[in-house]
Amino acid sequence: MLTDNPDVVQVSMNLLDTATTPLLVVYDTVRDLAAAAGVEVFESELVGLLPLDVLVATMRTRTKMRRLEASQIVEGRLLQALSAAEPPPGAAGQAGA
Repeated sequence: MLTDNPDVVQVSMNLLDTATTPLLVVYDTVRDLAAAAGVEVFESELVGLLPLDVLVATMRTRTKMRRLEASQIVEGRLLQALSAAEPPPGAAGQAGA
């Protein structure tokens, strides 16, 4: 988020190991530090890609779902189906064609 407003600051980071530092821990920490400074999180933004398992884990934790799996998300189910599908006839050996 780019802004000319001097009362708005941006926190930016690259999150490389979400098993060690889950997305929700990062968000909650930034939110808590902002609250301690008397401000609140105005907006969040994702730039780049987010692994599906990170989204599932974050959603499961935030919504207190006992069970939520990638296969319950439309895109997750599609990925499973695509990875299990047989390649079309003649597709082998045509990578550069």
